[in-house]
Amino acid sequence: MALRRLAGAVFRQHGCPHVRAVPSSRSLGTAPPAAPVEDQEEHADEDRVRGVILAHALASVDEFGWTDSALAAGAIAAGYPVVSKGLFPRGPAHLVDAHMDACATALERRAGGDDFHGLAVNERLAVLLQERVHMLEPHKHSWQQALATLAQPSNLPHSLRTLGGFVHTACALAGCSEGAAGGVRHASLAAAVVGAELYLLQDTSPGHTATLDFVRRSVDDALAVESAIPAVGTVLATLVGELQRLGSRAG
Repeated sequence: MALRRLAGAVFRQHGCPHVRAVPSSRSLGTAPPAAPVEDQEEHADEDRVRGVILAHALASVDEFGWTDSALAAGAIAAGYPVVSKGLFPRGPAHLVDAHMDACATALERRAGGDDFHGLAVNERLAVLLQERVHMLEPHKHSWQQALATLAQPSNLPHSLRTLGGFVHTACALAGCSEGAAGGVRHASLAAAVVGAELYLLQDTSPGHTATLDFVRRSVDDALAVESAIPAVGTVLATLVGELQRLGSRAG
């Protein structure tokens, strides 16, 4: 049932109408206390070690899947003891996050191509989301396991933030204007991202052209949205139900 919160959570994260933001310490004119220099250095070192381990662990996904075993293999390959996987309190979800970060970096590279800025906005968005599909293709056989990990109630809030951040990055790179329907558009694009992942799992077309076409149609539909919050919520709820089904099968 926790997954049923997906539609509402996506709307809240992207400024959907009627949702009031909680004032931050900066907006109230106060700043959070700075952490001691020693703590900052320790956290920086932990982040560095975590990044090295994750890079090696991603190379082990084909053998071990999106699991603690992949994290352990990554720690060993990076020259750290197996217990170093304790740096990842959310377990394999950190591994999936690392792949999402790699996808965001790939979008930035693709947006820097000479041919990119000559495209219309909808074409730019389609190209970027299709780039994500291409990055998932090597992991198609195990991505159901990754989705099941992200859909766990303990991981869901972070997964939503990561998904929202990915959509925001894609929109910014494509030059997609916000406007009054920005929140609905973001939610619809988030549904397109998840929908493409589910579509890919079952796609047997050459070069996964069916999934790429699905992405193109979904982007066009998302950009055509003006005020369709209930409709987008229905789509998201359907996708969440599918994620629940995949999660139960993976478990």
